[in-house]
Amino acid sequence: MRKIFIAGLGLLSMAIVNSVNAFQDRYVAYEKFALINDKHERARHWAICAAIYEASAVVHETLFNQPADAKQMRELSNGAKVAVSMTFVAEMAAEMGDLEASGLVDRFKATWDFAKLMSNTMPETIKTVIDADLSKVTDENSLMDALKPIFETATICMSNVELQQAMINLWRELAMSGLLTVPNE
Repeated sequence: MRKIFIAGLGLLSMAIVNSVNAFQDRYVAYEKFALINDKHERARHWAICAAIYEASAVVHETLFNQPADAKQMRELSNGAKVAVSMTFVAEMAAEMGDLEASGLVDRFKATWDFAKLMSNTMPETIKTVIDADLSKVTDENSLMDALKPIFETATICMSNVELQQAMINLWRELAMSGLLTVPNE
Protein backbone atom coordinates (compact mmCIF):
# COMPACT_ATOMS: atom_id res chain seq x y z
CA MET A 1 0.00 0.00 0.00
CA ARG A 2 2.82 2.38 0.87
CA LYS A 3 4.50 1.80 -2.52
CA ILE A 4 1.25 2.63 -4.32
CA PHE A 5 0.92 5.82 -2.28
CA ILE A 6 4.51 6.87 -3.06
CA ALA A 7 4.04 6.06 -6.77
CA GLY A 8 0.85 8.12 -6.76
CA LEU A 9 2.67 11.07 -5.19
CA GLY A 10 5.39 10.75 -7.82
CA LEU A 11 2.85 10.85 -10.64
CA LEU A 12 1.08 13.80 -9.06
CA SER A 13 4.30 15.78 -8.67
CA MET A 14 5.22 15.11 -12.32
CA ALA A 15 1.78 16.32 -13.41
CA ILE A 16 2.19 19.48 -11.35
CA VAL A 17 5.66 20.16 -12.77
CA ASN A 18 4.34 19.64 -16.31
CA SER A 19 1.42 21.96 -15.61
CA VAL A 20 3.68 24.70 -14.26
CA ASN A 21 6.08 24.29 -17.19
CA ALA A 22 3.20 24.58 -19.66
CA PHE A 23 2.06 27.78 -17.95
CA GLN A 24 5.58 29.19 -17.95
CA ASP A 25 5.88 28.53 -21.67
CA ARG A 26 3.00 30.77 -22.63
CA TYR A 27 1.75 33.07 -19.84
CA VAL A 28 -1.20 34.34 -21.98
CA ALA A 29 -2.82 32.19 -24.64
CA TYR A 30 -5.50 34.51 -26.07
CA GLU A 31 -4.97 37.89 -27.66
CA LYS A 32 -8.59 39.06 -27.27
CA PHE A 33 -9.88 38.43 -23.77
CA ALA A 34 -13.45 39.33 -24.77
CA LEU A 35 -13.52 36.20 -26.93
CA ILE A 36 -12.79 33.88 -24.00
CA ASN A 37 -16.13 32.26 -23.17
CA ASP A 38 -15.24 30.67 -19.84
CA LYS A 39 -15.29 33.20 -16.99
CA HIS A 40 -12.65 31.29 -15.04
CA GLU A 41 -10.25 31.29 -17.99
CA ARG A 42 -10.95 34.98 -18.70
CA ALA A 43 -10.34 35.81 -15.01
CA ARG A 44 -7.12 33.80 -15.14
CA HIS A 45 -5.91 35.91 -18.05
CA TRP A 46 -6.66 39.10 -16.16
CA ALA A 47 -4.79 37.65 -13.17
CA ILE A 48 -1.83 36.89 -15.41
CA CYS A 49 -1.91 40.51 -16.56
CA ALA A 50 -2.01 41.78 -12.97
CA ALA A 51 1.04 39.66 -12.10
CA ILE A 52 2.85 40.55 -15.33
CA TYR A 53 2.27 44.27 -14.80
CA GLU A 54 3.64 43.97 -11.26
CA ALA A 55 6.71 42.12 -12.52
CA SER A 56 7.13 44.80 -15.20
CA ALA A 57 6.93 47.48 -12.52
CA VAL A 58 9.78 45.87 -10.61
CA VAL A 59 11.85 45.62 -13.80
CA HIS A 60 11.20 49.28 -14.66
CA GLU A 61 12.20 50.30 -11.15
CA THR A 62 15.25 48.14 -10.59
CA LEU A 63 16.74 47.60 -14.04
CA PHE A 64 15.74 50.71 -15.94
CA ASN A 65 15.43 53.26 -13.09
CA GLN A 66 12.06 54.42 -14.45
CA PRO A 67 9.84 55.08 -11.41
CA ALA A 68 7.05 56.73 -13.42
CA ASP A 69 6.78 53.71 -15.72
CA ALA A 70 6.83 51.45 -12.67
CA LYS A 71 3.95 53.42 -11.16
CA GLN A 72 1.98 53.13 -14.40
CA MET A 73 2.55 49.35 -14.44
CA ARG A 74 1.29 49.09 -10.84
CA GLU A 75 -1.82 51.06 -11.76
CA LEU A 76 -2.41 48.71 -14.69
CA SER A 77 -1.94 45.80 -12.28
CA ASN A 78 -4.60 47.25 -9.96
CA GLY A 79 -6.94 47.64 -12.93
CA ALA A 80 -6.34 44.05 -14.01
CA LYS A 81 -7.21 42.90 -10.48
CA VAL A 82 -10.49 44.81 -10.76
CA ALA A 83 -11.07 43.07 -14.10
CA VAL A 84 -10.53 39.69 -12.38
CA SER A 85 -13.27 40.45 -9.87
CA MET A 86 -15.62 42.04 -12.37
CA THR A 87 -15.34 39.03 -14.67
CA PHE A 88 -17.16 36.99 -12.04
CA VAL A 89 -19.61 39.75 -11.10
CA ALA A 90 -20.54 40.68 -14.66
CA GLU A 91 -21.12 37.05 -15.62
CA MET A 92 -23.31 36.46 -12.58
CA ALA A 93 -25.20 39.73 -13.07
CA ALA A 94 -25.96 38.80 -16.67
CA GLU A 95 -27.46 35.51 -15.46
CA MET A 96 -29.45 37.04 -12.59
CA GLY A 97 -32.00 39.37 -14.06
CA ASP A 98 -34.07 41.20 -11.42
CA LEU A 99 -32.02 41.85 -8.29
CA GLU A 100 -35.20 42.16 -6.24
CA ALA A 101 -36.06 38.47 -6.73
CA SER A 102 -35.84 36.25 -3.69
CA GLY A 103 -32.29 35.28 -2.75
CA LEU A 104 -30.56 37.19 -5.54
CA VAL A 105 -29.14 39.88 -3.27
CA ASP A 106 -27.50 37.18 -1.14
CA ARG A 107 -26.18 35.45 -4.26
CA PHE A 108 -24.81 38.75 -5.54
CA LYS A 109 -23.09 39.44 -2.21
CA ALA A 110 -21.60 35.93 -2.17
CA THR A 111 -20.34 36.38 -5.72
CA TRP A 112 -18.78 39.75 -4.82
CA ASP A 113 -17.05 38.24 -1.78
CA PHE A 114 -15.68 35.44 -3.98
CA ALA A 115 -14.65 37.92 -6.69
CA LYS A 116 -12.71 40.07 -4.18
CA LEU A 117 -10.87 36.99 -2.95
CA MET A 118 -10.01 35.90 -6.49
CA SER A 119 -8.77 39.38 -7.44
CA ASN A 120 -6.03 38.97 -4.84
CA THR A 121 -5.26 35.27 -4.77
CA MET A 122 -5.20 34.55 -8.50
CA PRO A 123 -2.58 37.21 -9.34
CA GLU A 124 -0.48 36.23 -6.30
CA THR A 125 -0.38 32.60 -7.41
CA ILE A 126 0.74 33.59 -10.88
CA LYS A 127 3.25 36.09 -9.50
CA THR A 128 4.87 33.21 -7.62
CA VAL A 129 5.50 31.41 -10.92
CA ILE A 130 6.91 34.57 -12.51
CA ASP A 131 9.11 35.20 -9.47
CA ALA A 132 10.37 31.62 -9.73
CA ASP A 133 11.26 32.24 -13.39
CA LEU A 134 13.11 35.41 -12.47
CA SER A 135 14.93 33.73 -9.59
CA LYS A 136 16.65 31.44 -12.10
CA VAL A 137 18.41 34.37 -13.77
CA THR A 138 22.18 33.95 -13.59
CA ASP A 139 23.49 36.14 -16.39
CA GLU A 140 22.41 38.61 -19.06
CA ASN A 141 21.26 35.88 -21.46
CA SER A 142 19.09 34.17 -18.87
CA LEU A 143 17.73 37.57 -17.86
CA MET A 144 16.68 38.24 -21.44
CA ASP A 145 15.12 34.76 -21.65
CA ALA A 146 13.12 35.47 -18.47
CA LEU A 147 12.06 38.98 -19.53
CA LYS A 148 10.98 38.09 -23.07
CA PRO A 149 7.72 36.28 -22.13
CA ILE A 150 6.98 38.93 -19.51
CA PHE A 151 7.13 41.76 -22.02
CA GLU A 152 5.40 39.74 -24.75
CA THR A 153 2.56 39.01 -22.34
CA ALA A 154 2.47 42.62 -21.16
CA THR A 155 2.00 43.66 -24.79
CA ILE A 156 -0.97 41.31 -25.13
CA CYS A 157 -2.39 42.58 -21.83
CA MET A 158 -2.05 46.18 -22.98
CA SER A 159 -3.91 45.34 -26.19
CA ASN A 160 -6.86 44.50 -23.91
CA VAL A 161 -6.68 47.70 -21.87
CA GLU A 162 -9.94 49.07 -23.34
CA LEU A 163 -11.82 46.02 -22.07
CA GLN A 164 -9.99 46.39 -18.75
CA GLN A 165 -11.20 49.99 -18.55
CA ALA A 166 -14.76 48.87 -19.31
CA MET A 167 -14.52 46.44 -16.38
CA ILE A 168 -13.23 49.23 -14.14
CA ASN A 169 -16.11 51.46 -15.26
CA LEU A 170 -18.60 48.70 -14.48
CA TRP A 171 -17.07 48.33 -11.01
CA ARG A 172 -17.38 52.10 -10.46
CA GLU A 173 -21.04 52.07 -11.47
CA LEU A 174 -21.85 49.17 -9.18
CA ALA A 175 -19.86 50.73 -6.33
CA MET A 176 -21.73 54.04 -6.75
CA SER A 177 -25.03 52.13 -6.65
CA GLY A 178 -24.07 50.66 -3.29
CA LEU A 179 -24.09 47.08 -4.52
CA LEU A 180 -20.33 46.65 -4.17
CA THR A 181 -17.95 47.55 -1.40
CA VAL A 182 -14.48 48.86 -2.00
CA PRO A 183 -11.93 46.03 -1.69
CA ASN A 184 -9.56 46.31 1.27
CA GLU A 185 -6.04 47.28 0.33
